[in-house]
Amino acid sequence: MRKFPTPEMLDRLANALEIEAYELFIVKPSPEDAMEKLHDTLASNIEKIIINTIEKTLSAQYKK
Repeated sequence: MRKFPTPEMLDRLANALEIEAYELFIVKPSPEDAMEKLHDTLASNIEKIIINTIEKTLSAQYKK
């Protein structure tokens, strides 16, 4: 059986940490998460650039 803290306990924890109670539930991204997101964004952008370049090249070749 799982037990969860009472609202009063959450308030006491938040006060001890000098934060608002809702901040106990905020998951802050780690540097590793930020790097993974940056990698995914860069990979996606590079893929789009390559696809656009190929489409333009093929389009130019077939117009001749």
